[in-house]
Order: sequence, then structure tokens, then C-alpha cells
Amino acid sequence: MSIFIITLNQMIALFIIVMAGYILTRAKMIQKEWIDGLMKLLANFFLPVLIFNSLQLEISPELAKNGLFFSWTYVVFCLVGMGLGLLFAKLFRIKNGSELCCWASCSWIPNIAFVGVPIIQVLLPPQALFYTSLSIVSSLLLTFTFGIFVMDLCSKKSGTKISAKTLLNPCTIALLLGFLTLFLDIPMPKALLSATGMLTSATTPLAMLAIGSIMSRIPFRSIFSSWQIYVVLVIKLIILPVIAYFVMSIFSPDYIFLAVFVISAAMPMPAPLLASLTAHGGDLMWGTRFVVVSTLASIITLPVTVMLFL
Repeated sequence: MSIFIITLNQMIALFIIVMAGYILTRAKMIQKEWIDGLMKLLANFFLPVLIFNSLQLEISPELAKNGLFFSWTYVVFCLVGMGLGLLFAKLFRIKNGSELCCWASCSWIPNIAFVGVPIIQVLLPPQALFYTSLSIVSSLLLTFTFGIFVMDLCSKKSGTKISAKTLLNPCTIALLLGFLTLFLDIPMPKALLSATGMLTSATTPLAMLAIGSIMSRIPFRSIFSSWQIYVVLVIKLIILPVIAYFVMSIFSPDYIFLAVFVISAAMPMPAPLLASLTAHGGDLMWGTRFVVVSTLASIITLPVTVMLFL
């Protein structure tokens, strides 16, 4: 079976779960309060468990060295995405602060954990999850540090300070614990690994149900009504993966490194980060529409990206 068909099947499976969330919410079998709680649970529990579980493997000194290279190059890449979002916003004369905030953040923040991980698990060997965890944490750290600063600057919101609490969140704690067990070669009990594996398996379906529920709150026609969303969509799902491939194909030490980098670059916007976007001046409706549209569009763009570049 071709890599395109494998990826497409995975994305269609995710779409089916999104539609299940949409239908269940419209049928009032899922309540808004449940989804709000689920979003917090995904960000503060399921995602840290996924990161910790992904680091339960054996690595060589060479892989550790490549991981360090991956981390800082991925941060630079995310900054390029942010810069492109701001550049295009200037070209299209976006003046509204809340919209500018969305252009600066939605153009690069990736949904690696909830969309990328199941694709990477199917296409690549377990070693790829090491790079995947690094891309997740690198993007999250950038989001909650310099990303917040840029969002506040765009929306003209002031007073936000980057504190130790911001940096020491459940995801970074999970990363530190994961690295501790990884580099000190601390064996984990089989029961614990089994439990974290089960929780990791539940993460993506729950996230897709949440996106479907969010989609049900917006009038269907209005989801696709803003031209701005399509411009940012082109940046995020087309331009950035192309840049990632042509630049990193020169510098990548191996195929797995390149594959994870390109797939991470081709991700839609994650729903759990909508709370941070709106807290720092972003337009909630704009961001919600982009989460839905980018997730739906990635059903096509991600398999095509994988087929063309991997």
C-alpha cells in the first residue's frame, strides 16, 4: 500500500471521529461544559502523558546529538512561520489587533500531538517518536514564551510576564521526567508503561471529538466565510511544509529526522491552544474557524505532502 493511501486512510479515520463529535454535540449527547473540561484535560494531562510515553525508548549518543539539532532548528522554523504570518498580514493590510494576533500565531502553531503522532506511528519506526516529542515541546515552549509576547504585541495587550510557572507546566515536567528516565536508563514498570500507552492511544480520538464539538457551535456557512483564513491556511499547510522539505533535506542527518520535521511542519492548528490565543487578545471566532478549517483541509494536504516529499 502506498504511503499516500496509508496517510489518507489515517486522516479519513480522524475526520470520522471529528464528525462523530459534531453529531453527538448537535444531538445534545455532548455538553459544552464537558468539552471545555476535556480541552484542559488534554493540555494538562493527556499531552504530558503522551510526551513521557514517547521517550520510553533506547537511544544512541548519535540520536541524542541529532535530537539537540532537531530542537533548535525546529524552533527557528517556527519563528520563520510566525514571521511569514506577520509579513502576509502586512501585505494584506490587516490592522485589527485581534486578527493580527491570529495571523501571527495560527500561521505556525502545530497540532503535532493530536494529529501528527498517529500518522508518524503508522509511517515511521518507534525512534521517530523521540523527534516527535521534541517538536511538541519545542513548539509549546515557544508558544508560551516568545509566542505570548508577540500575541500581546499584535493585540496591543500589555502586562503579561513570562514566569517560572509558565515554563514549568505539565508538558515540560513530563519532558524532564522522560529525559531523566531516558538518559539514566531507568527502567519503568511494565504496568506503568501499559497504562501510559493506553492513555496515549486515547489522546487523539478525544481531541478529534473536541474539534467536532467546537465545529458544532459555529453556523456551518460562517466556518468557511473568512478569506483571511485561507491565506493563513496556504502559509501553514502548503508554504511551510515546502520550505521545511527543501531546507531540511540539505541538513537532515537521516530520513526519519527529515520525515518527522516535514510532517510536523504540515500540521493544522491545535484546538487546546485556543484558550491561550483568546487570553492574549486573539479573536476567538477567527481562531475557532481556523482550527476547524485547517483540520479539515489537512485531510487532503497532509497525504499529498507525504506523497510528494517522503
